[in-house]
Amino acid sequence: MNEALFVVGPFPPPVHGAAVITAAVADRLEQHAKIRRCDISPGRLSRGLAYHLRRVWRVLAAAAAIAENVGRPGCVYISAAGGSGLLYNLLLTAVARLLRQRLFLHHHSFAYLDRPSTTMALLVRMAGAAAVHVVLCARMAALLRERYPLAVRSMIVSNAAFYPAGETAPDRSPDKLVLGHMGNLTDEKGLDLVLDLYREALSSGLAAQLVLAGPTADSTATHEIVAAQEASGAGLVYRGPVYGADKARFFDDIDVFVFPTRYVNEAEPTVLFEALAHGVPVIALGRGCIPEQLGAIDGEGPGGVVVPVGGAFVKRAAEALRGWAASPEGFAAKRRAARARMAELHEQAAGDFQKLLQAMASGTAR
Repeated sequence: MNEALFVVGPFPPPVHGAAVITAAVADRLEQHAKIRRCDISPGRLSRGLAYHLRRVWRVLAAAAAIAENVGRPGCVYISAAGGSGLLYNLLLTAVARLLRQRLFLHHHSFAYLDRPSTTMALLVRMAGAAAVHVVLCARMAALLRERYPLAVRSMIVSNAAFYPAGETAPDRSPDKLVLGHMGNLTDEKGLDLVLDLYREALSSGLAAQLVLAGPTADSTATHEIVAAQEASGAGLVYRGPVYGADKARFFDDIDVFVFPTRYVNEAEPTVLFEALAHGVPVIALGRGCIPEQLGAIDGEGPGGVVVPVGGAFVKRAAEALRGWAASPEGFAAKRRAARARMAELHEQAAGDFQKLLQAMASGTAR
């Protein structure tokens, strides 16, 4: 390959969905071609002057690296941000277009799809008709074309490509349902609704426990967890951030993963793939690509239960839990269906990702 190939986006740390996927794309591409990694992550989640200064510096460094390729053929892959991060993407896209580099934009946010964004409209126009927009699911592709008609070329590559088809999970015949929730623990990610569901389950007489994992992003989340622990006793366990074997143990220890996210950028949360791979059904709000992940637009599918955004999440989720608790054999089948759903998603996504790699390495996007 004679082209220079740039992978531009956030790399861990910190660890979050877009950073993990950017690193995975770079790792796979590196098996086929020499690449240049351009990390534009500020290196932290907490925002402040240092956060913004470091982010600006890294974006300028990435632009300068691309500019060094002036007069030579190249391919630039950019992990598209949500919110104000799109302004940085505008600069990087402008540099790539000015130098006539082939351009791939990988979308990870529904914020500019649920509502039109002037910044995204400018970015799509700047990218041009030849740019390839990498999206996560069919719904994302349809909304992108509807909102931004100039985004004429797209490829669907689910994040399932980067996660194993299934994990060996222990058989469980629990005398109580263990609910789990993991991520950055905030109300935006649904912590308050998870705690409300747990309280509803207990008050209705359902034998249940709750395991939380992940960092608490603010004092509000810490207070909510402490208050719930004081009210429910040993039934609520908070494990803090978990990685590696501790993360696998988290999924082995739970029966149902609860994810009522309100996060405006939520697209295709990778944590749901991890749950499905361990044979853990999911109950989630239907934001972004989540309905396609679970195989249910509204109601129950092979991956679990989807509650429409704006729906009565706690009520619908509690009904599902009571139904599963009443039928151990039915719930065992649901666990098998969740693992099979992940295997299906992974197989399709792995093939789609191979096509993306070929397009980036050969210059023949389809």
